[in-house]
Amino acid sequence: MTALAGGAKSVEKVSKPKRLYEDSGSVSDGVQAYEDEVRGRHVGGALNKDLEKLFGDLRTDREGPEENARKPKAKTVKAALKLKPPALASKPKSLKAVKLAKAKSGARKSAKLAKKKKTVRKKCRENVSDKLFRQQFPKISWSQWYLAFSSERPDVGNWLKRSAGTKQGFRRKGHFTCNADGPRVFEVGVQVRPRGKIYATFVGKRSAPKSVSSWGLGLLSAPLLAKQVNAVLSGKVRVFVRLGKANFKGKKAQSSTVDKTQATAVGTYDYAWMKSRPNGKPRLVKKAGTKISYDTA
Repeated sequence: MTALAGGAKSVEKVSKPKRLYEDSGSVSDGVQAYEDEVRGRHVGGALNKDLEKLFGDLRTDREGPEENARKPKAKTVKAALKLKPPALASKPKSLKAVKLAKAKSGARKSAKLAKKKKTVRKKCRENVSDKLFRQQFPKISWSQWYLAFSSERPDVGNWLKRSAGTKQGFRRKGHFTCNADGPRVFEVGVQVRPRGKIYATFVGKRSAPKSVSSWGLGLLSAPLLAKQVNAVLSGKVRVFVRLGKANFKGKKAQSSTVDKTQATAVGTYDYAWMKSRPNGKPRLVKKAGTKISYDTA
């Protein structure tokens, strides 16, 4: 305090506010405190290029080149922050694991396709027109229907009473004769009234016989066919057979076409006499009140 003349009161000397860098113990600390104060006066601590360069040079001088080199530059830090962390390298799969994965994927696809095929409902063959059926197999020439069995003796032809016992009706002598000198696909059909529609109930195939005259012998003697024939003949019906010949000269080509035709027919249509359904039984079918197929035969 300084005394003033005339008994005036003493006035206390007002001290200036100290800066942050003035209290620093060293030059280095003072420079850092000054930089902090300057940055505090600017929003977000952003400085112009000149000030940034100034403080950068001061830091270099007080920290030394080695310590300053260890510090990351601002641009380097920003670029590093923008980079995404590298994805973890997956462990390479072995060839055995890859093959197993492919096999499982293929099995799942096959199962889905099989399930889809099972859900597709086949058309009942007896309800499909003969014209539509023939159009599906252009490589096959079908014969006329041959009458093989009848519950009542027909007026025309040589007919024999079937064997005594459980067998019903009459059979054509020698079954029937036809010009079949190679493999054939054949259909069996049932007619419930004369000159009526013949309902196809079975499809099969047969290789070339030893003699042309005996082609029809034993054609319907298979256990499944024999049971159905005997069952339907208990009513007033007739059983017919027709043959399909492949339109090729070579026997190998004929045999291949016959096999494919029979397989396609079974896969496309539901034949009442065949055990191609999930329950493994024939299908019960009635036409005009008469049974043309039994599910217990």
